[in-house]
Parts: sequence; structure tokens; C-alpha cells
Amino acid sequence: MNYNSDRGREPLGREQGKIASAGEIAGAWPRRPAAEAFVAAVGRLVRLGRAKRGMTRRQLAQLSGASERYLAQIEGGEGNPSVIVLKSIAEALDVPIIELFPRAHGRTAALNHILDLLGRMPRSELRRSPT
Repeated sequence: MNYNSDRGREPLGREQGKIASAGEIAGAWPRRPAAEAFVAAVGRLVRLGRAKRGMTRRQLAQLSGASERYLAQIEGGEGNPSVIVLKSIAEALDVPIIELFPRAHGRTAALNHILDLLGRMPRSELRRSPT
């Protein structure tokens, strides 16, 4: 029996044997105000990090392996970079990757989420958590 309901359909971003480009995949991310604000903030931080180091976009592209066009999309808040791309950009800028994430109250959104989760855990569970 064949249970594959996707038979005959192409994966996201592929048509007639064409491999999806980064731009096509980035265009598929959900357009929600919070997501758009986050991506725009990441772009501002990438642009600021590049400016602090006096780097051109071309230099950052060469060092990170990302294209100049994709960096322009990221900096403009239109690109949705993967963690791997952000890691490459952070390494090229010689900063920890966390520096490319927006902060709320001096902390990253991810750290705030982790602290919220920990705050909701019962004390008995906290003691069992690995250190």
C-alpha cells in the first residue's frame, strides 16, 4: 500500500526539477508581525556589526560565504537567514552569534523564553535538570 499523499507534488520551492534558491525558501517563511519585526531586528544587528568593523557588504559576503544579494535582503529585513548562515556571518564579524539576536531587557528573546520556561517548572523538576 502507498500512504504517500504527496505523490506527484513537488517539495517547497521546486518546480519541474528546479532546485529552490535561498530567496525562494526565504520567501516561504510565515509573514507575521512578530516574525517580521524579529527578522528586521536581526538585519539591523548584522548591518550594525558590519558598520562597526568598517566592512563592506562584499567583504562580509566573501568572509561568510553568503552572497551580497542575500546579505542585502537580511540587512533589509527581507531575508530569513538560517542559524547556519547567521553562524557564518557571526564568525566573519568575529562576534558571538548571540550578538546577532535582538535583545529584550538586555537579554535575547531566546534567553527570555528559556527563563520563562524555567520559571514555570516546579522546584522538584529544577533539581533534576542537568547542569
